[in-house]
Amino acid sequence: MNDSRTAAIFIHGLFSSPATWSAVDSLLEQDPDLRGLAVLHFSYQSPVMRLNPVRRIPNFNDIADSLAVFFEVETTQYDSIALISHSQGGLVAQRFLARMLADSRGYELAKIRRIVMFACPNSGSELGLTIRRGLRFWKHPQEQELRPINESITATQRTIVHSVISAKQITETTCPIRMFAYAGDSDNIVTPSSAKSVFRDVGVIPGDHSSIIRPDSLSHRSYTTLKWNLQAVLNPDRGEQDRRPSSTTTQFDQAQPAPPTTVKYDSRGDADAWRTWTYTAERGVRPEKFPVGDRGVLAIQSKLQESVGLNKSLPMTSGTIEFEYRVADSGGSRGHMYFAVIPMQETGPGRAGLIEVGTNVQGDHRNPRSPFRQRSFIPLAHYADGEWHAMRIQFDFSSLAEAFYAIFGPRINEGLEERGDGILQIRNVVAWS
Repeated sequence: MNDSRTAAIFIHGLFSSPATWSAVDSLLEQDPDLRGLAVLHFSYQSPVMRLNPVRRIPNFNDIADSLAVFFEVETTQYDSIALISHSQGGLVAQRFLARMLADSRGYELAKIRRIVMFACPNSGSELGLTIRRGLRFWKHPQEQELRPINESITATQRTIVHSVISAKQITETTCPIRMFAYAGDSDNIVTPSSAKSVFRDVGVIPGDHSSIIRPDSLSHRSYTTLKWNLQAVLNPDRGEQDRRPSSTTTQFDQAQPAPPTTVKYDSRGDADAWRTWTYTAERGVRPEKFPVGDRGVLAIQSKLQESVGLNKSLPMTSGTIEFEYRVADSGGSRGHMYFAVIPMQETGPGRAGLIEVGTNVQGDHRNPRSPFRQRSFIPLAHYADGEWHAMRIQFDFSSLAEAFYAIFGPRINEGLEERGDGILQIRNVVAWS
């Protein structure tokens, strides 16, 4: 009997079975870093057709309710759970969450620390749609929910966005869980835009619709991406933080003193505190500095939905960052401002510039959606109040072999589908380890 307290539940897709995870299963058995992980497979019926008149093909609600029973019965010995899905399996996981919350069972979901979806058709799959619609005698309940703009899928995602992704606390009807959506760069069944959909933590990795979950080595990108997520669940400290939205972010309206540790950066009371910050923008607009008494305030402004941000290099791969922020102007939009902590690689002769973990070049166009970045979104209620708020972010990139230091900074619109304008101000930044 496995005495692990952490488990990963793997959920297969349409016309598939648990056997689709065989390559992943084999690598998990070989990986010494994940020996503390128990592997569970949730299976459901998904035949191409059913000819037996006394049997039917289960629809999404049936499968979600079956997953609820599986979750209740098979995970009693585990304290931390990760849900890993492929294709349609991601929609099943979302329907499971939505139905559990509708039944006021949010507290039961608290031990789910992370959900990872590979090639999930969050906005539907258009491949062969005309042919699929034209098959008059083929009425497959699961296939019908994979069509674009499906009402049931849209309603489920509305619940996921408001009651899971943007949730502030665990209640009967809400439960904050980090959800990651990954697309295959050569997948023509589920395109990257469909896989990313409404989700904040997204990325693109090598593979088509099938090969994205068939890594052939421990160094294959799809496996290292999965491993990175599973290690975040296995690590007790990060696991507890993942109960909160943005995983390692604490919101409080009165600044709290930092514990007695080694301070790496402190902007307070330094007239030149901002000289080491750099600015990034799509159109190169410079930021302004706003003096407030004897303290400085740095701001970024987005016009015409421009992607803008500030970068501050920190000589640390784990620690805490505390600061105050204010949304001075939101441009009537919400959800497009956040703070990023980015693991960076060491550079030197022949390899210069700012190179993030997960790439080999500076300025990789995939960086804004990198799964290695940690993002802490500003609560929606703070977009309209014009008040200063304090935030504390804890991060730990020490498990990433390539991480040499970190970059911290505010962001407007970067890597987001839904954009807006506005001014974001920041002051009193202190980082310690």
